[in-house]
Amino acid sequence: MTPLDRSTLLHDEAARLLADIRRNTETRTLLVTGCAGGEGATTIAIALARAAARRELEKCLLVDANFARPELTRLAGAAGRSGLRDLKHDPSGVHGLVAALADGIDVLPVGTAPTPMSELVASGAVAGLIEAALAKYGLVLVDGRGLTGSGDTGLLLAAVPDVVLVTRSDVTRMDHFTASLNDLSDAGAYPVAVLRNGARRGWFSTAA
Repeated sequence: MTPLDRSTLLHDEAARLLADIRRNTETRTLLVTGCAGGEGATTIAIALARAAARRELEKCLLVDANFARPELTRLAGAAGRSGLRDLKHDPSGVHGLVAALADGIDVLPVGTAPTPMSELVASGAVAGLIEAALAKYGLVLVDGRGLTGSGDTGLLLAAVPDVVLVTRSDVTRMDHFTASLNDLSDAGAYPVAVLRNGARRGWFSTAA
């Protein structure tokens, strides 16, 4: 079962989480990531996008920022297409590069250029594409690799400081969870929600 398939099973939980987030922050851009990877962050990102598209009738953009494992790009059938890494010099061109994933949901693939995340953030390309995307999309969700497994996601915090941090009861180690919270704090980022994916008693979220 793919993250796209699994996301359909989380509709009610995603809608409740999105409502929690909406009550506590006006942000329209969220970085969805795990602590070390394998916690289901991509599934959660898609589920949140589905909830926004269905419940709030908002068109959503999922940005694939996981260069090591671009699952969203694969699901959208956009492997080998231009995307995030090709926007360093023209972030406003984001709308011409997206691929449809589901009703009301588009994906910006990782792209084909060898541009590292450090250049995309430092050049303002990430911030620029988000600004351009928000003119069309009600919600932009950036899917990043686990915080403790990639410096790329840490760099993204400067441009996308509001974070949905996904943990999984049978995967996430406590030291990785603690390190991830420290990374967020050091970067001046903020966990708008912390999820426990795969828990026997369902998700929990802490949205402050």
